[in-house]
Amino acid sequence: MDDTLVSSRISRAKKDAGIAVLESVGATTSELINSAFDYVIEKKQLPLAIVPTKPRSKDLLSFVSQSTLAIDWSNESRSYKEILRQGKVTEYESLA
Repeated sequence: MDDTLVSSRISRAKKDAGIAVLESVGATTSELINSAFDYVIEKKQLPLAIVPTKPRSKDLLSFVSQSTLAIDWSNESRSYKEILRQGKVTEYESLA
């Protein structure tokens, strides 16, 4: 068999995390690369990745309402930081 070296650029963190997973399942980087090439050769496409769906507008509205403080600015004399601090205290105390 005539072997060759394959080189690619990925972040060090991704490489380290990937190698840790490979070791935990008893595989090597070479086995991973060979499996990936086998898949591409056989299927003529990249393996499908799970792609998160785009948030729907109602999901976004729900998120905003849950992460926003309702403030009546017409009678407000406190600074934004004071309002935010008090809002966090109120929300976190309600979780206790």
